[in-house]
Amino acid sequence: MLLKLKGYEVHTRLSGQAGLEAAEQLCPAAILLDLGMPDLDGYATCRLLRQQVWGKYIPVIALSGYGQQEDKLRTKLAGFDEHLVKPADLATLTSLLTTLLARGKSTQ
Repeated sequence: MLLKLKGYEVHTRLSGQAGLEAAEQLCPAAILLDLGMPDLDGYATCRLLRQQVWGKYIPVIALSGYGQQEDKLRTKLAGFDEHLVKPADLATLTSLLTTLLARGKSTQ
């Protein structure tokens, strides 16, 4: 809701599989991905996303209550670009999105 108020187009899915299907159809500029989801957790979802031609370079941010050092290492190994712990500060999140989206445009 807060990202919508900031002018971002936002789509929500409640499971890893639904998120993968939506990402393939929508071709999002960035993905915020929870780690504790039904059917596929965020780690598996990100790994599958990175295996897709269309998903290799989409910025993916873990946004989760899991914030231990081990969790952050696992997100890095799964292919996430960044890891934020809930509740994430909106200014930090939007700044990170701006940086990642700018980085993606410069590599295209």
